[in-house]
Amino acid sequence: MAFHYFFNSLVVFFILSGIGELILFAFRIKNSRVRIFIRALPFIKFPFDFLIFGVFEENLFLNFNPFGCKIFFQHLLERVFGVYFKTNLSEKEHWIIPHFLTAQIPAPWLKVLVVSFGTVSLSAFFYRVLQYCKSYQTLKKILRVAIPCTREIKNSKLLAGVKRQKAIVVTSNQVNIPLVASRRHIIFPQESISQFSQEEFEAVLAHELEHLYWKDSLLKLYCTFVHAFFWWVPSGWWLNRIEVDMEIASDKGVRRYGIAAHSLASAIVKVIALRTSSTQYYSTTGFSLACELASSRKPIVYRFKSLLEDDFIPSKFLFWNSFFCTCVALISFISFWSC
Repeated sequence: MAFHYFFNSLVVFFILSGIGELILFAFRIKNSRVRIFIRALPFIKFPFDFLIFGVFEENLFLNFNPFGCKIFFQHLLERVFGVYFKTNLSEKEHWIIPHFLTAQIPAPWLKVLVVSFGTVSLSAFFYRVLQYCKSYQTLKKILRVAIPCTREIKNSKLLAGVKRQKAIVVTSNQVNIPLVASRRHIIFPQESISQFSQEEFEAVLAHELEHLYWKDSLLKLYCTFVHAFFWWVPSGWWLNRIEVDMEIASDKGVRRYGIAAHSLASAIVKVIALRTSSTQYYSTTGFSLACELASSRKPIVYRFKSLLEDDFIPSKFLFWNSFFCTCVALISFISFWSC
């Protein structure tokens, strides 16, 4: 049963991600917060399936899985792959792909694989926990010596937002990029904060405040833990998409405070230049403890276009969305109509 779950989680991930892309593409959803929610669904479902998989055995045989058609699947194996597999399932039960794949592995090897998968999962999970503890301790040291930001906030809406979120704005010489850390702290680089104009400073502050408002760092933390535990599911690229959507959503969120998008764009350019020339840097070691203003080059291009062009959708995203739509349509046709 345990190894069924390993296979089933792969199927669930690709089906949910495909359906998510189908929804985003079919309805042309541009609200980044909605996109984040839809793309976070696989990470929400993994632990849920893990908790109920061994408790309710009938979950193995319900029609939630698009590949759960017993008759059609057996005919497919016989005709396409030349395999005949006799099952002892009752009339209410449905044969699914994880059953077939598991049955092809000898029992001794199956036990070894289950123990190996479980050991690696626990090791990867506790490694991430250790990374979190180290990053948290480093962050505490930075905040302990950080200096409260004395720069004036002239935007009344932004000032009200800072007070509402109870945000603590500080500066530190141990970072070279603005970032959100913990639940309330916004950290600015001490050596470069004076190089921002008033509009740029407030745009960056509004961007980071959006991360605080939507609890993006907590969502990244949760998804990172899930990604580590379910290491056999190739969800790293999906997590990167969620992070890009978080940045784009926070970029667009600055308009709620009456701040022009070009002010944030010019601030990001300055941050990238200052980060390149600076030697001080707080490293998150690839771990989602903080939400940084600019962490990689490629999403920056998308973010600029999204900031300056309201209707921008990357052509590469359109291609992959079309690909996912085609796959989901075929899966739905084969698994549901044929049954």
